[in-house]
Amino acid sequence: MQKKIFSTYFETDHDRLDLLFRHFQAHKKSDFPRAKSYFRNFLRGLKRHIAWELERIHDKVHAQNPASDAEEGALLEILGQHNRKEESFLYPAIDELVTEQDASDLFVAMEEIPEEKYMACCGPHAH
Repeated sequence: MQKKIFSTYFETDHDRLDLLFRHFQAHKKSDFPRAKSYFRNFLRGLKRHIAWELERIHDKVHAQNPASDAEEGALLEILGQHNRKEESFLYPAIDELVTEQDASDLFVAMEEIPEEKYMACCGPHAH
């Protein structure tokens, strides 16, 4: 029987992130400082988890190595599942809850996020 070391590790991290987020939700109305701490740990962990999943492709791009087909396939599978969940459940639920003005305000706020918040990739090899 083959060990599932990689799967177990990542699934355990998914469970840890889910638990942190559930703790945030459970405490946000009764103990916001505690809830904030859970959310901070969740966000840090989520960003780290995403970096783990993308780093293999990033390393190959940095090394100008085009042999990333397997990693790209895995990433596209992950993103496909993620997109289907958002488009099937999350976005319709949000549409039911927000007004047009809320949505407009949100889109403006999203556009105002400084690039350094999301353009941290690729440093000197960006060209």
